[in-house]
Amino acid sequence: MTLFSPLPFEQQLARLWRELSRAIRLQSPLIVLATYQSEFVRAAAEAELEERLRGVGQLVERVFINAQNPDLPDQLRQRENSDHTVYFVSGLRFGGGENGRSAYRALNIRREYFIEYGLRVVFWLVEEEAHNLPRYAPDFWAFRHRAVEFMEEPTPGQIAHHSAALPQRQWANDWTLLQDNAAKIAYRRRLLQELPDTPESSTTRAEILYALGTLYRASRQFEAGVKALQQALSLAQQIDDAQLQVKCLNNLDYLLQAMGNLAEARPYYERALAIREKALGPDHPDTAQSLNNLGYLLQAMGNLAEARPYYERALAIKEKALGPDHPTTASSLNNLGYLLQAMGNLAEARPYYERALAIREKALGPDHPDTATSLNNLGYLLQAMGNLAEARPYYERALAIDEKALGPDHPATATSLNNLGYLLQAMGNLAEARPYYERALAIVEKSLGANHPNTKIVRGNLSSLDG
Repeated sequence: MTLFSPLPFEQQLARLWRELSRAIRLQSPLIVLATYQSEFVRAAAEAELEERLRGVGQLVERVFINAQNPDLPDQLRQRENSDHTVYFVSGLRFGGGENGRSAYRALNIRREYFIEYGLRVVFWLVEEEAHNLPRYAPDFWAFRHRAVEFMEEPTPGQIAHHSAALPQRQWANDWTLLQDNAAKIAYRRRLLQELPDTPESSTTRAEILYALGTLYRASRQFEAGVKALQQALSLAQQIDDAQLQVKCLNNLDYLLQAMGNLAEARPYYERALAIREKALGPDHPDTAQSLNNLGYLLQAMGNLAEARPYYERALAIKEKALGPDHPTTASSLNNLGYLLQAMGNLAEARPYYERALAIREKALGPDHPDTATSLNNLGYLLQAMGNLAEARPYYERALAIDEKALGPDHPATATSLNNLGYLLQAMGNLAEARPYYERALAIVEKSLGANHPNTKIVRGNLSSLDG
């Protein structure tokens, strides 16, 4: 009996290139299904193809399917310059719908679009997607022009080449940002599984773990985020990467705060501050950021007096390093004003808020959302001081800015509406307050959900009008 043996990488690549070059030469559509096992092998194939395509005047556009945009044919038919573009498509399994079938269904129904609009597409499929495609999109499956398989294990050279590129991206501007979080997490987990456990790969492993931690944080998978960041921190310490250590420490602190573990979070911020002071100096703006982080944590823990010197030192650093009129300086002024207000020092807080507002108006403009934040802060302070009539124009101006800059249905607009309603209620204008509360509630219910803490606050404020 003859056993099936997959063609080597170079032969599969040659087959794929022949199909692409023929379609480009004849200006004809093309659908190629490329099944792969290793992200490193896929990266090597994509890099080689992209270089060859550029050589014949073709662009490469990567398209990622997700639950918000499962209809790939409809997306591609609206693209411009398709006659000079080859699309690399991935993420079928993240297309949403019942059993994740929405993207497959769209391919099956709109398969004619690929021919009608002359599209040249390479579908990169993991084994699960290759298995499901003929089941969930049989007509599209029959419609394909060619199928190739890159099923071999990655070579040391492919791993080394692709790994060397990963940390340089720092996961900030790479093409995977176009994916949704579930796809980003899955991609990085696959990379970790394939990455050899050697000292040479420690930097790449640390970077990927850090990226995973931040993605888990964004997805509110806090425990998984803590685990990934702790692993990244351990590796960052082993390779003596101070910058990555600080990033891991700050994100760990954020996650622990979000989980309510404030006391457990504090040592991470303190370590981050110590690293920055040693590596950058006591007067560096990044040191000021660590001081601000510690001040914020201490304030959240209720240690207001202990927080103050951290905020004050951060402000002094920013004034010296960035200048007294820098927007970042305004943020430190705002932090100090907020702390002093929380401590009950309302009159002392006011000049900090006023100076922050003046800086933002000058540096960012009178209609910037950050300017609206300063206006809201001053309005709230004046209301707390009992100056209700004086507070009103600040709230009204903040609302006008938010509506113009962010839109009438933005959560920040809802905050400004709620603030105005709360002020009018305090002034005894209950009938005038009601429409502000009602509009704010409609916005937050739609944008944040009925059970969000902010929604509950606005709902409570509206209910209080009825006694």
